[in-house]
Amino acid sequence: MNNSISKIGWQDFLLSAISCTTVLMSAGISVRNTNAGIMLTVLCLIGHFFAALGPRPKWIFHRLTLDGILFATVAMACLFGAGHLNRFLPEEGFPPQLMYTAGLCWVMALGSFFSWRDSTLLFLGVPAIALYGLVGAFDTFPFAPVMFFGFLVCTGTLFARSHLRNMLRLAEQAGEGDWDRLRGYAWKSLAGPEWALISAVVVIAFSALGAPFIRSTVQGATTPLRDPLRPSPAAAVNPINTTLGRPDPNRGTLRVGSGPYGRPSEDPVMIAVMPDPVYLRGEAFYRFDQNQWTTFELGGQRLTRINDTSKLDVGRLNPEFVELNGAGKKFSYRLSSSAGQLPGPYLPGVLSTLNVGNNGLFIRQDGILRNTRDRPFGPEAGGISFVADRTKLTKTAKPGFWRDSLQNVLISDRVRLITMQAIRGAKNDYEKAEALRRMVSQRIRYNLQAAQIAEGKDVVDTVLFETQEGYCDLYATSLAIVARAVGLPSRVASGYLVSDSQELRMNEYLIRESDYHAWTEIYFEGAGWVTFDATEGAAEVEGFGRGEAWREKAAWYQEPWAQLAGNVLIAVCLVGLVGALLWDSLKSLARRRASVGVDSIQARGEFHSLAVRALSDIEKAAGIPRKFPETPAEFVARVARQYPGSEAPNPGFADRLNAMLYGNVTGELSQFDDVIAQSKAWAISLKKARKSS
Repeated sequence: MNNSISKIGWQDFLLSAISCTTVLMSAGISVRNTNAGIMLTVLCLIGHFFAALGPRPKWIFHRLTLDGILFATVAMACLFGAGHLNRFLPEEGFPPQLMYTAGLCWVMALGSFFSWRDSTLLFLGVPAIALYGLVGAFDTFPFAPVMFFGFLVCTGTLFARSHLRNMLRLAEQAGEGDWDRLRGYAWKSLAGPEWALISAVVVIAFSALGAPFIRSTVQGATTPLRDPLRPSPAAAVNPINTTLGRPDPNRGTLRVGSGPYGRPSEDPVMIAVMPDPVYLRGEAFYRFDQNQWTTFELGGQRLTRINDTSKLDVGRLNPEFVELNGAGKKFSYRLSSSAGQLPGPYLPGVLSTLNVGNNGLFIRQDGILRNTRDRPFGPEAGGISFVADRTKLTKTAKPGFWRDSLQNVLISDRVRLITMQAIRGAKNDYEKAEALRRMVSQRIRYNLQAAQIAEGKDVVDTVLFETQEGYCDLYATSLAIVARAVGLPSRVASGYLVSDSQELRMNEYLIRESDYHAWTEIYFEGAGWVTFDATEGAAEVEGFGRGEAWREKAAWYQEPWAQLAGNVLIAVCLVGLVGALLWDSLKSLARRRASVGVDSIQARGEFHSLAVRALSDIEKAAGIPRKFPETPAEFVARVARQYPGSEAPNPGFADRLNAMLYGNVTGELSQFDDVIAQSKAWAISLKKARKSS
């Protein structure tokens, strides 16, 4: 027997190690804990190395092997002790809802130490298939299909090698020890077809039917993966950038420094058409107390309701409207939503006119528009706005609704000191505002993962001197407070940030949920409220910054080069697999031609055809189809039992049919004339027996 084929080798352990690596890394990344995946993978690779060099005990007790017993013991211990083992993983391991997922990962990692034989090595594929089903249900790892493809290729190759070894061992036990003779037998290609067919059907059925069922049953457990229970680099986000953290326009409050809530949604909100990217303002806040902004209260907060009109003239309805004659740029805009309705009156610049199919709008004294709770804003809106010319801004002013009490802010001594230092040398109010913006920008590092500021602490002092990390509402709050401290009327505004990176085509910008933002606005004479965003130019924690980095930084497997590499890998694997099969076929054909000659091969084909024809005649006569894996001897015996009254051929008939199909027979066809004659005679006898029965 050829030892390189009949015994398990390093190639088999390598194939298994690659398969397990794809599974454990996919599981770790899918639960946003890559470090846990790396740790389990390293442990599994060490286990495979140990198993490859480990013992090969021959002790067997009623089909139970030592490695099988140890593997089963370890697997049960991992499943029952999943909670304890999970504590050894970095970053608190797997979420509590997915504890059995962690148990399956530990089964693969520790079970690999006891995978000394084909049976235990292949059994690692059982938890692997279960884990891939869960990874697909989580739907958090886009690269998982490519990893699963690699797993199938390696596991399929390992299964084929293992199955071939098993068949060769059975042949050797049956007395056939000549490897060269076995190599030419046709039974090799038929060995185990039912296993291959059943496996393929199970995989297809599992993919088509099982995955949706698993997805629905684990939906409650997988929700935290999209909105994690703990902040992590892959999921932390500014709370104001999420649907949870967005201020309710009808409530008029904004919580500051409350920490990350979860991954922002990348769902599109609307398309904005305008000449340049301009902030889309939705709400403005004036009073700050106890880490929270609220809208102002001015004797009932005068509101003007707009009824029965599709065109809103802000200049006529709002006495605070400032016509930017020569002090700004006039532009037209259009907002549209493919989702049915726009999210609300999020509008650009200093609004002049608005065209919208809605008659349930209110305009507030500060120019902010609101729509009633029971009235949607509409699918489209457009109009005219202004944006201030910053080169002409010099002096601030107080809007008519402003209260002097808003200007009285409490700040710590050290905040007051750096504020005064920042505006030293400023010649006008605009230079003061810019100096304060730069000061705040330089003292805070943008980090969507910044921790929550404790209740009761001075938000501005804490972020400027202690944590020195934060997200947009902390920048906006700090700048608004220090601006008020030096006499500049300021407020915090929220809405959507529009940047050049969102441009789909010329003057057309795609706005997503994750673009929600907060910034500071200061009131200037002749210009109204002007935007000052302290996050501009601020240092950033990599992957959690403003603008493009604001959204979650793409993982390496989402990069274009990784996607291209994955596609190339799939193509190479497919071409390599087809090429390997073709090359193996060509080598087999060459060996056969060299060993027995062309004439012998042709003769063998003729013998094979005669045997198939004889068996076909028997099938038709008996009305019993031959099963796919049945040998001629097994089929003949089954037919004889079915029709005991027929004139069955002599006992050597089936053996000679076997030789015609599978044996290395040569010579003239006439040597099997008696077999053909017996098959025809038996076919006639079977027809008679069938009619009589």
